[in-house]
Amino acid sequence: MQVLKDRTLVVRTRFPARITETIPTSNVVKDLGEERYEVEVPWDWDNAEKLTHMRIKDVPSPIQRDYQWPRPMGFEPFDHQKDTSSFLSLRRRAFCFNEQGRLICLSLQCTAQLT
Repeated sequence: MQVLKDRTLVVRTRFPARITETIPTSNVVKDLGEERYEVEVPWDWDNAEKLTHMRIKDVPSPIQRDYQWPRPMGFEPFDHQKDTSSFLSLRRRAFCFNEQGRLICLSLQCTAQLT
């Protein structure tokens, strides 16, 4: 999965019709041979969620690009908090099995604000 100019996702797939039928604004840009294609998809919340529901792996969440993380001055959210929020923001139903003491409250709070 590749992100172009913070606006477009490039998905490599063997079944481009599945993506272009589900997301009408997407288009096939390159035939890589051996039945592999590159499809460009506009990177927004709805399309990222649709790609996730199609079980395409490693779809980045727009939360990484768009969200201003609330925090006290001098504190930066940890990477695992951002990863948890990204995962939860693309799924309607999911379990969070992070261990206690991993500061997941911020991850869950940020995700809840978006949905």
